[in-house]
Amino acid sequence: HAELGRKLDVDCVRLREELTQRQQQIRSLEASLAAASSQMTVGEALEEIGTLEGEIRRVERELEEDQASTSHAAVTAEQSMDKDALEKKYNLYLSAYRKRKRICTEMIGHIMEGYPKSKQHLLEDIGVETDEAVGWRLAEN
Repeated sequence: HAELGRKLDVDCVRLREELTQRQQQIRSLEASLAAASSQMTVGEALEEIGTLEGEIRRVERELEEDQASTSHAAVTAEQSMDKDALEKKYNLYLSAYRKRKRICTEMIGHIMEGYPKSKQHLLEDIGVETDEAVGWRLAEN
């Protein structure tokens, strides 16, 4: 009887191990199934591609229409502005440009007071490009 009991115990341990292995295999297969079922099929992917291409074409058409209407509106608006309004706008931008240039020139002058090298070297060090360096000139009326 003792021998039969040991044999049953050994069989029981072996079957428990086998059960544990099978349960792990089942969990692994269930995870694979869940991953596979959450992915798109080829048909679904092709359908999604078609939908997205249609959406792209629609948005491109809207963009073209908006650009066409915007450029036309800009030309119309500029043509409708009279000479005085354009000159006023130009003078406003010109005064803002001159003010900014004066402020920058003053700041560089103050920095130069304590800077041991040339002004050109300072401008290179801080990364400032002057109008003259890039060849830009203010157009006269």
